[in-house]
Amino acid sequence: MTGKIFHIQGKVIDCENRQGIANLRVEAWDKDLLFDDLVGCAETDDQGTFQIQFDESHYRELFFDRHPDIFFRIFREHCLIGSTENSVLWNVKSKEIPIVIELDLEPVAKTWGWKLATSPDDALDFLNGTGAYEQPVSTARICALWKDDHSEFYIFYRRDAQPTPAKSWGWKLATDPDDVRDFLSGAGAYAQPVKYAQIAAFWRENHAEFYVFYQHPAPDEAVFANWGWKLATDPTDAMHFMNGSDAYFHPVTTARIAALEKQGHEEFYIFYQRAVDGEPVNNWRWKLTMDTGDAMNFVNGEGAYQHAVKGFEMAALWKDTSARFYIFANEGTRVWLQSPLHNERFVVGEAVPLRALLISEQVTDGNVLQWMSDLDGPLGQGADISVTQLSTGTHSITLTGDGIEYSRPIRVFSDLDDFYQAEPSSDEIARIERDFAINCIDGSGTEEQWSAYPEVFDQQSTNPSKLVVYAKLDVLRHQRFSEPLPFTAGKTIYAHFNAFVTTLNLRLDCAYNTGGGGQISLSRNLSVWDGRSSATATDPDACKKPFSNPTLAPYVSPLYLLIHEGRHSEPGDPGHIIVDGIQKDPYLENGSGHAWATMYNMWVYKYGLYDSTKIKIQAKQIAQTILNSRFPAKPTHSNAKVQAIIDELWQQ
Repeated sequence: MTGKIFHIQGKVIDCENRQGIANLRVEAWDKDLLFDDLVGCAETDDQGTFQIQFDESHYRELFFDRHPDIFFRIFREHCLIGSTENSVLWNVKSKEIPIVIELDLEPVAKTWGWKLATSPDDALDFLNGTGAYEQPVSTARICALWKDDHSEFYIFYRRDAQPTPAKSWGWKLATDPDDVRDFLSGAGAYAQPVKYAQIAAFWRENHAEFYVFYQHPAPDEAVFANWGWKLATDPTDAMHFMNGSDAYFHPVTTARIAALEKQGHEEFYIFYQRAVDGEPVNNWRWKLTMDTGDAMNFVNGEGAYQHAVKGFEMAALWKDTSARFYIFANEGTRVWLQSPLHNERFVVGEAVPLRALLISEQVTDGNVLQWMSDLDGPLGQGADISVTQLSTGTHSITLTGDGIEYSRPIRVFSDLDDFYQAEPSSDEIARIERDFAINCIDGSGTEEQWSAYPEVFDQQSTNPSKLVVYAKLDVLRHQRFSEPLPFTAGKTIYAHFNAFVTTLNLRLDCAYNTGGGGQISLSRNLSVWDGRSSATATDPDACKKPFSNPTLAPYVSPLYLLIHEGRHSEPGDPGHIIVDGIQKDPYLENGSGHAWATMYNMWVYKYGLYDSTKIKIQAKQIAQTILNSRFPAKPTHSNAKVQAIIDELWQQ
C-alpha cells in the first residue's frame, strides 16, 4: 500500500526581479538521520513552477512513525545552483506542500575566451585576478608549448556568475609524470591531494616540463584522489583509452591531457581516474586546429560550428613552424547507466549488479547516485552496488543523483525455467554476440538452408532459430551453484565455457556434434525448442522430424552437450576411448567430455541455486545415465562431494 500521498506545488524565482526561472531541475529530498533520501524531482516550466508527488514509501523504511523533513536542491545543466538544506521543512504533515524557492542569480557568461601568457606566473595572476588582472576566472583549460626559445601558456577560460576566490590557484613544476600523479593524489612526498588541476607540458631542450595549475581543497573537504597516468602516442589512442574502447576495456571518469613534441614525435600524457570498471562509452572525440580562434569557435559552437561542446580538455604543442591545438571534447558531466541492461532478465535470489559511470571534469563521488525499484523501493546508493532478493515481476529501476534521472526495466523470474521461457532482450543478445561468434551454416541436404526459417522467438514453433541458442547460452550465463564446480577453477560455468570456446557453428543436419580448437559444431537439435530423436543409421534425418506432440524441452540436455564438446577445447583433455564398440571416457576425474557432462548434471541436481525441481530431477536422470553407460567401470573422484553423488547414482 502506498499510504498518504504528498503533493509539492512549487516555484523557483530570481530574488532580484521576482520572475520565475525556467528549465531548472528541482529535487525534493527527505532529511534522514543516517542519509538523505531523494523522494522526487521535476523540471520548472516557463513560469518557474513545478510539481512533485510522492508517498510514504519514500521515507518510512527506517522510521515508521515520522513525517518527512523536506529540502530542495536546484540544478541547471547538471550544476548545483541552489539548495534549501539550511532551511528544511521539518515534520511535514500536510499532504499539500506549497513552496517558493528564491535564487540569487547573476548573469552567466556563456562563452569561452582565451588568453596567451608567457610564463606560469603570468598565467597564475590571470587565473587569480591578481597583479595586472582585476578579476579571477571561474573555469579554465590550460595548455602550453615551447616555441623557438620561449614558453607560451594558452588559457581558455570562462568567468561565471560566482567565480573562484582570488588567489585560490597555485602552480607547480614537475619533470616526471609520476611526480605529477603523486602531487595530484597527495601521495609520495605530498601530504595533501589537490581539489582541481589543469596540466600543461612541453619538451624543453632535453627534458619534459609539466606545469600543474591547481586548487587545494577547503579544510575538511573530502577529495577523491586516486590518479594514474598513461602515455599515448597519438590522439586517437588517447581517445580510445578514455572511452575504454578498441584495445582498452574500462573508460575513465575524469581526465586531464597534456601534449608535447619530443624529438620529432608527439606524446600525449593522460592523467586520469577510474571510479569503477565499466563498458566502453562514446564520450570523448578529438579535433586538431592550428588556430586559437577556430578552437574557440569549436568550443562555443560559433562560426562554422553549430553546437557548443559540453565539456573539453585542451592540449597543445609546437611542431615544425606552427602551433597545434588538440581539443578533446566530451559529453560534460554525465551518468552512463551500464548495468542492468535494458529489459535484462534475472532470477529471484540472484545478485543484480547496479553500475553507473559518473563522468565529469571534476572528480566525482559515486555515492550521490541512488537506486530505486518501483516494486521494492530504495535499493541503495553508489556507483557500483549489487542487490539480491528482488521480487518477481517487471521492475522499473531508477537511478537518480547529480541532477539526472534514468529508468530502465528489468524482469525477475522465480527460477531458470521461467527465465528460459522469456525472450532475451536485444541487449542480452548483443552481450552474447560479444562473447561468441555464432555462425549459421547452410548444408546441402533437405531443410538445411537457414534462409527458410525466420528468426523469431516462438517456443511453440518446431522451426530452428538462432534465438534458441542465445536463450540456452543465457541460461548457462545465469546458472549458479551453492558449491564450486569441480572443474571450473572457481569460475562460473559460463565463464569457464567461454574461456575455451569462442565460436559456435550452427548446422541444420543431424550429424554428430563436434568440438575442439575453440569451436563447436552443433547439429539441428541444438537450434530447436522441442526434443528430437538423434540420427541413426536407418534414419539419418531423424532430428528434422518433430514428435507428434512437440513440447518445450528442458534446457539442461542441450547445455550438458555444450559442456561436453567444450571440454575438447581445454588443455589436458584425454579424449574418449572405445569399449565394446561404445565411446566412453577412461575416468571421471580429469576425464573428457562425458566426465564434464556428468559432473555438470550432478551439480545441477545437487547444488543448482536457481534450477527448478523439475530440472534437478532431469539432471539427476541424465547424470545417472551417463555415469552408468559412458565409463568402463565405477569411477572415483578425490572430491568427496563428487564421490558421494557417484555412490548415490551408480547402477541404480
